[in-house]
Amino acid sequence: LYPIGGCQFAIRGKNGDLGEISLLRCIPGVQDEEALIIMMRAATNFLFRCGLRFVKILPDAAEKDLITKLGFRKNEAGELTLDLLQYYATPCSERAKINLD
Repeated sequence: LYPIGGCQFAIRGKNGDLGEISLLRCIPGVQDEEALIIMMRAATNFLFRCGLRFVKILPDAAEKDLITKLGFRKNEAGELTLDLLQYYATPCSERAKINLD
């Protein structure tokens, strides 16, 4: 076994109602997008099961292309957010068809 990378997240918001991903990266010398996707899904699944509907990712937490690929979009405040209720209600096969532009 060897380290691949990490995903650091927290529960934030005035009422503890917002998840925040502050790190989603591989260690230097490793490029494994699939591992990052799995880490993100594990973190968001935990947050969703805690009752949170929205999660935001900090702009420098991950590569911009990956953030977009994962489904995060800018909200009215300019934060990169993901609606977990919508995310987990949509089958993976359908999410893959969504236009990411």
